[in-house]
Amino acid sequence: MVLNNIASHALMFHWRGGTFARDNYPGLPMMDPLSGLLLVSGLVILVRKADTFRRFMACTFVLNFLSGIFSASQEGAPYIYRTAAVIVPAFLATGAGLEWFAEKAGPRKLLILAAPIVVLNLYFYFSLERKNIAAMRVMAYESRLIGVDVARDNLPVWLVIPDVLTQTELHSKPAEEYANANPAVLLPAALWKLAIINFSGRYDIHQTLSENLAHPKDMYFVEPSVLTAGLPQGPAKIIFKSGNPELTRTADRLAGSVRPVPDILGEPLLTVAEFR
Repeated sequence: MVLNNIASHALMFHWRGGTFARDNYPGLPMMDPLSGLLLVSGLVILVRKADTFRRFMACTFVLNFLSGIFSASQEGAPYIYRTAAVIVPAFLATGAGLEWFAEKAGPRKLLILAAPIVVLNLYFYFSLERKNIAAMRVMAYESRLIGVDVARDNLPVWLVIPDVLTQTELHSKPAEEYANANPAVLLPAALWKLAIINFSGRYDIHQTLSENLAHPKDMYFVEPSVLTAGLPQGPAKIIFKSGNPELTRTADRLAGSVRPVPDILGEPLLTVAEFR
């Protein structure tokens, strides 16, 4: 196990990164290819110019892998969260490689090198990571979506149970390569409800936990039958899972403003009906 972990962590910057979706896009190397080359160059420089500071940096880089090397978890090595401390020496070593390249190649070639690094990382963070579908399960993100929508305004909110207290994203998608490393996090209904209240910003720190769960500010967790029997009076909104035809028809009939809340893939997950 230790030898396998050593190999996996040694290659995580260049070959296969962490597979746990909370920490990384599953399997994506921890550095783009160009930064990875600069890291190797920087490490070579640190080893060759072996003064006290550079020895310290090289030792810090190696020692910070130990918490991952001597770990075992279901997703398998490398363990990104457990080796987070390696970020600082890795970036400093990359900086040493970048400094060496600048001295050898000059500012124009440095710019030519830096431009694709910036573009690649913008793509990784703002395009590829948005498609990290496994993150929906391991972070139980639906509660955050609901809470954030509640926080959009100060309207009283009626939340349909079990719609909002039941996690939808439980199974992997066919395109996922590391599905076994990312099982769904299943929260009890009480914790799910607490997460929604917390993300909504309506958790009252001056009240007890039980009071917040029982009577959150302007939030009403109700059965569908309550709403089909009679909708709330005055400005309010209702949140329920998309695909509930009865509530959708009721909202349309009473001239509610209906809008979808999509999931990470842009598919309808929740429906919000607003009444002004």
